[in-house]
Amino acid sequence: MKTRLPVFTLVVASAAVIIAASPALQAMLVYDRPAILSGEFWRLFTGHWVHFSTRHLIYDTGAFAIAGWMIESRGHKNFGWLCLVSPLLIGISLLLFTPNLARFGGLSGMATAAVTYSALAGLDGERRWRRIGMIVLCLTAGKIIFEFACGGFVFVHFGDTQINSVPLNHLMGALSACFIHFVMNPTAHAWARRDQASSAVFSPANPSK
Repeated sequence: MKTRLPVFTLVVASAAVIIAASPALQAMLVYDRPAILSGEFWRLFTGHWVHFSTRHLIYDTGAFAIAGWMIESRGHKNFGWLCLVSPLLIGISLLLFTPNLARFGGLSGMATAAVTYSALAGLDGERRWRRIGMIVLCLTAGKIIFEFACGGFVFVHFGDTQINSVPLNHLMGALSACFIHFVMNPTAHAWARRDQASSAVFSPANPSK
């Protein structure tokens, strides 16, 4: 498979780095509930690119970059739509369902979306990639369930900075990946069709010759 330039991955990651270098941009773009309710609706989208420490930036952007590079380099479609839909879906969900969340930032939700999308795309590949995809999906689901089970009080330490993990952020990232993959990808479920075809060939009604 021909390697492709990960354009969307580079754009998203570069934007996070540029914003991190400008406190003024961070203040203007961070998810801020009172400001959003006052009419600054762009923060629902742009808040994902704001990080609260250098380590926070490195971890979130690094996870997104690795997953995004795998998706784009392997030629999987609709990743650009994922980069547009996931931050909007997450931001709107946080506004509607987390009234006590005053400030939010970070690419972790989009990173979860990218990891989930990469794993789902792997299900349409060779047997080895299908196994890896299933493992990654199970680990991602387990992580999200664990976060909800802890009531959202899962703190991540980035040096001297302590950040409260938001389970809904990661759940909606994963769900946005499922939406893009199954709704916009006409080749979804190709692995299931192949398995059904293989079973039909070797079934009693279709003996091999």
